[in-house]
Amino acid sequence: EKGARDLCRRIKDIAGGVSGKSLLYVGSGNDRLVSLPLQDEGALMVNLDIVNESMQDLTAWGARTCVCGDIRRLPFRSESFDIVFSKGSLHHSQPIDDPLQSMIRVCKKGGYIVLVEPNKYMTVPRHRLPKGLAVPTPYEHHLSSRTIVKILKSNSVGDIHTEAFTHAPPGTPGPIARIWEWKGHLLPWLFKYFAFEFLVRGQKKL
Repeated sequence: EKGARDLCRRIKDIAGGVSGKSLLYVGSGNDRLVSLPLQDEGALMVNLDIVNESMQDLTAWGARTCVCGDIRRLPFRSESFDIVFSKGSLHHSQPIDDPLQSMIRVCKKGGYIVLVEPNKYMTVPRHRLPKGLAVPTPYEHHLSSRTIVKILKSNSVGDIHTEAFTHAPPGTPGPIARIWEWKGHLLPWLFKYFAFEFLVRGQKKL
């Protein structure tokens, strides 16, 4: 829940508010903790996932627009959205060149791309992670922020920033997690290298 609140807050901060703006949540799954609050803030929210059951779940919970589709071939016109974002989905879609180019294509000029991914350099014992969360399977690989930034820069995205998003990995006891997060925000220059998730944001050039 905290991660969902933090993502909603960061998206609103980056975009200067979401009311009346078109948002595309790529690989949303049935993440109502992000989708519904942004919709309630007045965003024209579109959720997309390749798993149809997830879209049915979100619809049942009150999401207005849910689309079953492939991140590599997003079924939308070019420059349709003010903000295109994903959380923990990109590393399931290797190689990531086509998915990122597809996201950039549907983003308006002057719009924002926001990506949250598990940190390539953060090691967490596998027994403490749900299957598929930051754990490579035969179909995926960890990503580095540098890889994402390189592709964004070569595809008309500028004003790119990278930051730590979630410092404490899943399974960390509550008191320790709170201290870890507090230290991460207090000393971002140091703890960003040990963060569990990173955030990359950029703006599509006019």
